[in-house]
Amino acid sequence: MSELTERYLMWPVIWRVGFCLMLAGSLLLLLWLVLLRPQQQMLVQHQAQLAELQLQQRQLRQTMHPSVAELQRDIAALQSRPLSAPLPAEINRLLTARGPQLESWQPQSQPPELILHLSWREFVPLFTELAASAQPVPQRFSLRSGQHILIAQLWLAHDDAK
Repeated sequence: MSELTERYLMWPVIWRVGFCLMLAGSLLLLLWLVLLRPQQQMLVQHQAQLAELQLQQRQLRQTMHPSVAELQRDIAALQSRPLSAPLPAEINRLLTARGPQLESWQPQSQPPELILHLSWREFVPLFTELAASAQPVPQRFSLRSGQHILIAQLWLAHDDAK
């Protein structure tokens, strides 16, 4: 046996038990530092990310589902708007350009009503013109066929989404 082992065996039992416990504790501490500490740090990082995502989710939920008070304010603001908003000058240009095709224009009705006599080739460009401008878009429309013409009845409404 080596000299160190002989000295160890000569120690009193209590010292040997204490030394073994100290050695085991040192090994456990070393294992914790090497293996478990990085895992614990990753866990803390993941928990921080989770908390941040939960906060973002709460904020998104609040923006997507506004409170009752906010909805009531929006309703009051919409109800306080005048029913007939002035039509842009572009509608007048459109009516002037399509003068011969115009049968009826009723800007005072709610919603304003426009009746045009068109050919099929002229119908699609009409919607293109309306969509490309800041004019009211047709809320609904009706098409009837006449003698060699198409009678388009358009109800114009301002786009509140803009």
